[in-house]
Amino acid sequence: MITELATQIPVHYDRCFWEDRARLFSESKMIFNSAAENDLNMRNFEVMSAGTMVLTDMARNSGQNELFVDGEDYAVYSDRNIIDVARFYLANEDLREKIAARGQRLVHNAHTIGHRVDDLLTVVFGGKADTFSAEELRERSLAGVPTFYEGIRASINTAAPARSFVIPVLDYSPASEYNILTLLDDLKEIEGDVIVVFNGSAVGDELKSHPRITRHAIMKQNVGVARGWNIGLDMAESEIVFILNADAHITSEAVAAVESGLKNLPLAACVGPQGAFVDFQLCRDYCYFDKGSFGEPLEVDAVSGFFFAVNRRLFAENGLQFENDFTPCYFEEWDIGLQIKLAGLKNYIVPTTAYDHHWSGTIRALNTIPYMGRDEKAGNILMRNRQLLLAKWRHIVRRLGCPELLESRWKDYLLASSTLELHNGNLSAALDVSGILNKHFPEDAKVRAFTRMLKLQSLKQDASNAQ
Repeated sequence: MITELATQIPVHYDRCFWEDRARLFSESKMIFNSAAENDLNMRNFEVMSAGTMVLTDMARNSGQNELFVDGEDYAVYSDRNIIDVARFYLANEDLREKIAARGQRLVHNAHTIGHRVDDLLTVVFGGKADTFSAEELRERSLAGVPTFYEGIRASINTAAPARSFVIPVLDYSPASEYNILTLLDDLKEIEGDVIVVFNGSAVGDELKSHPRITRHAIMKQNVGVARGWNIGLDMAESEIVFILNADAHITSEAVAAVESGLKNLPLAACVGPQGAFVDFQLCRDYCYFDKGSFGEPLEVDAVSGFFFAVNRRLFAENGLQFENDFTPCYFEEWDIGLQIKLAGLKNYIVPTTAYDHHWSGTIRALNTIPYMGRDEKAGNILMRNRQLLLAKWRHIVRRLGCPELLESRWKDYLLASSTLELHNGNLSAALDVSGILNKHFPEDAKVRAFTRMLKLQSLKQDASNAQ
C-alpha cells in the first residue's frame, strides 16, 4: 500500500523512536497508518496528539468510527481511494491543518495515557463498574470543542460584522413620529450592518444611497413582513441579526440588553424587549409583557416583531425561517415562536425601556394594505392568517404526535410565580395567582394539586391565627 502511494506522491520513510518520532510526526504534512490487525492502534493517537493529520484505514468494530469522524478529526482511506484521498488533502492545506488541530484537541481532551490510567484506576478501586465506552469517550473529547461546521464558519467569516439590522420599509410611517429616517439616525451611533428591504420602489429610490445603509434590496411590490425578514436574513453575514420596524426608536442600551440575552440565555434563538404567553387554541394572549412590565428575563411563547434579535446560526442549523404564507402581515411572530419551540430552542424577553414604538403606525394610516399586486383590508388579512396558523400547527401536532407543542408556558410561569410568593411568605398573593391558574386551567391535575396544597396552607394559617 505504502509502495503504491509512493509512486504517486512524495513519501518519506523513516524508522525512529521517542523524540525523533515525535519530531517527525509534528513536522509532516500527514502520517500514513494502517490497521494491520484491524485494531485501533497507538499511531492514530500519537499522530493526532502531535497536531498532524493522520491518514488511516478503518479498523472495523474497534470503536474508531465512534471516537472520530472522517473529514473532521482525521482522514480515512480505503484500498480503492488512498491515492485520491492523499492528493486531496495535500492540495487543501488549510482544511488539512484545521482537521489536524481539531484532532489534536480531541486527543488531548480524552485520549492521553494519563486519561486511560485514571479511568482504569477508578474501576480498580471501585469508583465505577467499567471503563468509559466509545460513546462516553467521544462526549468527553468534545468538551469545549465547537462543531467542525462552526469552526469552519468562524474561520471563513472572520470579517463578518458584530451584528446586523434588518429593516423592511413600506413607507415613511405617516401615523408615527418615528420612521425609517429617524431609525437610521438612531443607528448612526450603533455598530453593525444596516440592511434595508424596501417594499416598494418609491422610498427605495429615494433612500438607497443613504450613508448608514450597508446594503439594500428594492422590491417592485410589497412582498410582506415575513418575506422581507427572510430576504434580510439572507443578506446578513453576522450571527446576531436584529429585526426592526421602520417606526421603532432604539438606543445602544436597548440593543446591548437584547444582544446580551441572545448570547447568554440558554438555547436562545429569538430575544426581544416585549412578548407574550399565547393561547394557541383560541389565538389570543394569555398575558402580554409590555415595556417596563417585568424585571428579569423570561422565556415566553412569542416575541413581539417590532424589535427583536435572532441567532442566524441557530436558524440555519434548524431550518428556521419566517412563514411567507403570512404575507403581508400578522401571526408571523407566533409562528416562528412555535418553530423555535419545536426545534428545542427558546424565545425570551429581556427587561429594557430604552426604546419606543407605537403600534400599527402604517396600518392605521391605510384603508387597505397593498402587497403582491393586490390590496386587502387589514381585518381580512388578520382573519385568514389566523385560520392559516391554526390549520398549520394543528396539522403539525397531529403528524408528529406532540400536543404539548401548543401548550403555553403561561401555566408554568404562574405555578413558579405562586410558589415564589409562598416561599416568600405571601400566601395571599400565592392564592391570587392560583386563582388565575384555576380560571385558565381548571382541569389540569398539576394545577388542582397545587391549589389544594395552598388551601391547606391557608387553613393552617387561619387556625394558627385563631389561637
